[in-house]
Amino acid sequence: MEQQIIRLGDYLEFSKRIRTHVSESKAQIQRLECVLRAYKSDYYSEKNATYAFMGNLTALSHVIIEEDVIKNFFVNLAFENFEIATYHALLTLADLCGDRTAQQALKLSLNEEKSMATFVEEKIDPTIRTYIAKRKNEEQPLH
Repeated sequence: MEQQIIRLGDYLEFSKRIRTHVSESKAQIQRLECVLRAYKSDYYSEKNATYAFMGNLTALSHVIIEEDVIKNFFVNLAFENFEIATYHALLTLADLCGDRTAQQALKLSLNEEKSMATFVEEKIDPTIRTYIAKRKNEEQPLH
């Protein structure tokens, strides 16, 4: 996500929200590490699976869309929903274990992911419209 911020110069609202979400994600990693350590689970195997998934999504988006900003919206929305599903599953497991501490941490992370997913979903339409308008003004062909 941090790399996206560099390429979002003309999309300040999205750039600002990504910066906030990077901070949220770092806090989520710390919370998740604590939960997984309590169960002697390996955070890094989970992290590697997540990065592999993101890599596949990104590669697919490169095939479909050439414009980075639009592509980032698609990948971000897909990934946020992947994370939401993951947190739902982890919450179920925490509930089955009766682990209220884990549930509290996971619910906070889930709410942050839902907030980001909602933001991205709400901004897809206006961002595409802004992109098209800018391209028309620049008289550059659309991809």
